[in-house]
Amino acid sequence: MIKIRVPATSANLGPGFDCMGLALDVWNEITFEPAEKTTYHVTGEGAEKFNKGSRNLLTKAFAALHEACGRPLTGASIRARNEIPVSGGLGSSAAAIVAGLFGANETLGKPLGELDLLKIATEMEGHPDNAAPALFGGLVVSVTARDEIITRRYEIPPLTLVIVKPLMEWTHKNCAGGACRNPSPARMRFTTSGAPRW
Repeated sequence: MIKIRVPATSANLGPGFDCMGLALDVWNEITFEPAEKTTYHVTGEGAEKFNKGSRNLLTKAFAALHEACGRPLTGASIRARNEIPVSGGLGSSAAAIVAGLFGANETLGKPLGELDLLKIATEMEGHPDNAAPALFGGLVVSVTARDEIITRRYEIPPLTLVIVKPLMEWTHKNCAGGACRNPSPARMRFTTSGAPRW
């Protein structure tokens, strides 16, 4: 059995639009066990939504890593205990993607390194701001240059954060193309990723 924990994340910190994120002490815990076919069961946050079907970001990421490695999809019994609020701005989608990729990578004997996992996660998410701290922990600044993702991780002292969950759902879908994506996301990511002066 493979057991992993993935943290919640907060992104778009200060000037770090789509490139700066912080791992938080709120976790999803996921187990992967060999099985004939892939099944998925959730307890905690999002259980009602995710237990309706087996296709979700975690299982898509699990399959995507197999495809990236040119390996046939192996079945797995996947069980998740979610503490990260869904669609609440705390990186639940990045956590699901990182969990699926990491679980598949462990299942296949670690054919890919962490930067390879980050690249696939970024392709699925659209930007590395939540995926990088979900994968590496701490405070991470990332910039995408051509086909390469450059990251820098910072250790920070313990902080006490207050998290307020909105009553509305906040998803990439209802944000994409709206005011939260302006001005020019690609330009903002490149410009603000230099915020810490590396």
